[in-house]
Amino acid sequence: MKKTYLIPHNYTDNGRIFNMIEKDVAIKALLFLVPVCILVFFLPLSLTLRFIILIVFGVGPAMVFIVGLDLIMLDIISFNKNAKIYYDTKGDDDFEYFFELAKKEESQNAKANKKY
Repeated sequence: MKKTYLIPHNYTDNGRIFNMIEKDVAIKALLFLVPVCILVFFLPLSLTLRFIILIVFGVGPAMVFIVGLDLIMLDIISFNKNAKIYYDTKGDDDFEYFFELAKKEESQNAKANKKY
């Protein structure tokens, strides 16, 4: 007999702060924001200027962590790093990329140098 499980409607909101912010994201933002706050507190500036510096250099990047843009940026960077180049092979031109030519030459050299 097949077991049936009921999943509550708030299953995805479980483990969040105020049902909006995930705990690991909040911890990451706090780990960034607390040292910045401590450094800005010891600056020899007026209180207004300290708040402005804290908002610009502390709260802005912390909001980037909370929203999750840091992971999106890392995904974009890793995608560009591991991106493959696709092109039309059905065309009449015999154009091949240099790394494909180098790969073919390596495989041909390996076959030629291979002893049986």
